[in-house]
Amino acid sequence: MDTLEYMQLTKEQRLNEVGTEAPCPFCQRPRVTRSSYIRCNRCGVNWGKEDDITKDPRLTKATGYLNPALNTGARPAKPTTD
Repeated sequence: MDTLEYMQLTKEQRLNEVGTEAPCPFCQRPRVTRSSYIRCNRCGVNWGKEDDITKDPRLTKATGYLNPALNTGARPAKPTTD
């Protein structure tokens, strides 16, 4: 399916798209392949190509904010009180 065809689908048609990837570990429905990631339409969770698709990507994200290799040690800015 190309991008134009996908954009013309209704919300219900997109959510009911039958995937060809391994089942989602949360809802057990087959996941769908996108150009650069794998998605569970029902749960709304995305797995990058480098992620372990058997685990929660929010906890094991190879490129996410939880990756200690990417942690610069900088603290978030605090709002000033004027």
